[in-house]
Amino acid sequence: MENPIVSIITPVFNAKEVFKETYDSVMSQVFSMFEWIIIDDNSIDDSYEYIKKLVNGNDKIILLKNKTNLGTAQTRNLGIKKAKGKYIAFLDADDLWEKDKLEKQIKLTEAYKKAANSIMSNYIESKAIMLGVKPAEIRVRLSESYTIDDVNKVCEEL
Repeated sequence: MENPIVSIITPVFNAKEVFKETYDSVMSQVFSMFEWIIIDDNSIDDSYEYIKKLVNGNDKIILLKNKTNLGTAQTRNLGIKKAKGKYIAFLDADDLWEKDKLEKQIKLTEAYKKAANSIMSNYIESKAIMLGVKPAEIRVRLSESYTIDDVNKVCEEL
């Protein structure tokens, strides 16, 4: 599978009876550049076995099972550690998505990212003017992904 843009993380606990609908809602997504990390949290209702049969051979899906029940938060955190996507999307085992959910979310996220980049560019230019340096002198010291705090720290060092 290509590198996913979105990593969907779904903790599962005793969801055998409702999971098929959740599965169908994810598999019907218009946006297909995702991986789906499903982690069974030591269910006692055969959820893991049911899901394993359901997803058999689907290379978009990573199915894991906790040895003990860790709870939703810790299980999500394990999913985050396994994630390869640029973005994370959480989905509970009994939730459903509209078929264009991921597509809309990615478009919105990318649109706001462009707006945020523009705001940061203006902020860097303002700081450069205040310091009497060229904006490039600030940008060259920043990583690819940075925050206002990172810009301020670089400016303090100049």
